[in-house]
Amino acid sequence: HQEFQQYSQAAEAFRNMDPSTVQELHLNQLKELLGQANRAHLRATWVHEQMVSEAERIGFKIQREKF
Repeated sequence: HQEFQQYSQAAEAFRNMDPSTVQELHLNQLKELLGQANRAHLRATWVHEQMVSEAERIGFKIQREKF
C-alpha cells in the first residue's frame, strides 16, 4: 500500500509540473518514476490475480480482463 501511495504522490507531482520543468528533469529521476510505476503495476497485477484465483476457487465465474 505504501508503494501505491508513493507512486500516486510521484504521479501527482509529475502532473503538476510546468512543461519546462519536466524537460529539465534528469533521466535518472524519470527512470525512478517509471520504476515506481512499474512496481506498483506489477504488484496490482499480482494482487488482482490472487483475488481472481481465490474467487474462482470458491466458485465464482470470473470474466478475465486482457491487459
